[in-house]
Amino acid sequence: MSCELDKNREEIQEIDKKIFQLLKMRFKRTDAIGKIKQKTGLKVENKQREQQLIEDAIKNCKLDKKIITKIYNDIFYFSKKQQK
Repeated sequence: MSCELDKNREEIQEIDKKIFQLLKMRFKRTDAIGKIKQKTGLKVENKQREQQLIEDAIKNCKLDKKIITKIYNDIFYFSKKQQK
């Protein structure tokens, strides 16, 4: 394989590590939020908040709307599962 291909793959691997580190941090926060919701009797699901996060990302990230929505929906699914 070419050096250029290897270099790009290594960069992607480093980016992926950062993505998963950030997801780990995010899930720690959603765990804390879940505990607060349990104490205060709030529902786990907040569709308005989810939609706002998606809209903000679409506006600010300059990625395809379908990609952002799919990624966020997966994150929301696992966050809610963790909070229950």
